[in-house]
Amino acid sequence: MSDQPFASVRDEIRFFMDKGYQVSFGYFGALAALIAATKLQATTDVAATLGFPVGMLLAIAIVLLNVLYLSVAGGCLFGVLKRGYFILTNAGDAVDREVLVKAEWEVFVRSVRERLFANAFLDDMAWNVDNYYMVPILTFIVGVSVAALVYAWLADASTMARAVTVGLALLHLLPIATLMAVARLDGVCRKYVAAHKSE
Repeated sequence: MSDQPFASVRDEIRFFMDKGYQVSFGYFGALAALIAATKLQATTDVAATLGFPVGMLLAIAIVLLNVLYLSVAGGCLFGVLKRGYFILTNAGDAVDREVLVKAEWEVFVRSVRERLFANAFLDDMAWNVDNYYMVPILTFIVGVSVAALVYAWLADASTMARAVTVGLALLHLLPIATLMAVARLDGVCRKYVAAHKSE
């Protein structure tokens, strides 16, 4: 059996991993640009036209940016895991032993062989520290979204402003669902490896 299917899937994994890193850098650049834009007269004019304070307009823009980032980053993470799962479930069917060896990394990263810490939680964190690089970023972004939504809610008590704030909060349902799917697929991959390791 040729290794070509696995090679192309690995290329796709690299693509999604690269995009996950790139979008993180892009997020902080866009956030800085949004904050700087509050000093522009054009931003003040737009806020006045909409009848919102400039701070609320900034909060709306930041929340929209956060929803976009969380959706793209979550999609990239899911794309990586989905392709890893493909390799996990199909490498075992390969007749050629060389293909199996080349696919072993996906199995290894999901089945820890040595304990680094006696505590199971610390051990899991240590073995996955490279996979959790996005956790601080995601935590920061969720915190910023919550702060921006609270600010928007308190900044303007008008019905229009409150409706916009609720709509922005509801937009977070898609990235939340995506990140939940990432966590579940990671669990499926780990269970698959655990079940087949004992065979």
